[in-house]
Amino acid sequence: MKIAIISTILRPTLPAGLGGMATFNYNLSSGLVQAGEDITLFATSDSQTKAKLCPITERPILADDESAPSLAQKNLENAALVKIMRYIKNQDFDLIHHSHNNFIAVYLSIIFGLKSVLTFHVAKDIDFIDNLKYSLGEKFSEIKCIAISKAQEKLFQDIDFYGQVYNGTDLSQFEFNDSPQDYLCWMGRIAQYKGTKEAVEVATKTNKKLKVAGPVNNQDYWGEVKSGFNEKIEYLGIVDANKRKILLKNAKALLFPIDWEEPFGLIMIEAMACGTPVIAFRRGAVSEIVKNGVTGFVCQPKNMRSMIEAVGRIYQMKGKDYRTMRQACKEHVEKNFSMQQMVKNYRKIYQKILQEGGS
Repeated sequence: MKIAIISTILRPTLPAGLGGMATFNYNLSSGLVQAGEDITLFATSDSQTKAKLCPITERPILADDESAPSLAQKNLENAALVKIMRYIKNQDFDLIHHSHNNFIAVYLSIIFGLKSVLTFHVAKDIDFIDNLKYSLGEKFSEIKCIAISKAQEKLFQDIDFYGQVYNGTDLSQFEFNDSPQDYLCWMGRIAQYKGTKEAVEVATKTNKKLKVAGPVNNQDYWGEVKSGFNEKIEYLGIVDANKRKILLKNAKALLFPIDWEEPFGLIMIEAMACGTPVIAFRRGAVSEIVKNGVTGFVCQPKNMRSMIEAVGRIYQMKGKDYRTMRQACKEHVEKNFSMQQMVKNYRKIYQKILQEGGS
């Protein structure tokens, strides 16, 4: 199959980039090439992939410390994607896979009569979805929408999803370790809904070391987070792929105290790929990804006591039981959330769409 994957151009598509969407696009494009498909990835020129790379822009729209585009940046993104969609229209791709949050590119796919797949990376009705529904009207049903979790499907009950495929990670990017160091880890975009402040509070109240990594987008919130720091809490800034791997594999556990309906949470499977159990609030897709008591602990939302108790359980486990949990984490990801499993499921969807014909 000859497939075009259109990635976000807000950030570069990398094996371990800023944001799960870009990492997803690296894993999907590279995994499909390994499976023998003819893939072209449309992304920023500094992106990485095993597929053929067709640059949309020379550099990402957003800087590392920016979380959302300004109006001027959004206009630049729109113009670039309109240009690239006009190019794609005249190529002979069997299928266009949209994996970004720009409604104009998806809209043009349908208007041009191209077979189109859209992977949802959102957790609520943001403008992206509203604009698509409004601009396409009845034609919205021509988009083959793919959910990344059952929890996400429930959030969009007015959308008839064509399928649901869990995200997968490239296991070769991570290393299993059953003898970690003595610290907890929190990693992600430092924002209130991601629970950075709560992670610091848990570490403080359990008297454990905590390593925090990720970009700062809101200085006021960052000030609140830092006010809870002590000598056992360390901020590492933005980490590259290698440092990310080392940080995750050596952590005693990953804290994931989210305060939103996370549609997936790629960092959880990356941690478990290293054998690191996850302690998370039960929001969004957490219960689909973490096996409570087996690969970590799923805690009551916003219940700090339950998360503190879960940390205690991790540290009180006998060595043999803890190593068994880390092994279970690795096996759980290999079975359910590998790049190969994700690619296998997407190939089935592509083949089904092409067999059905039409747009």
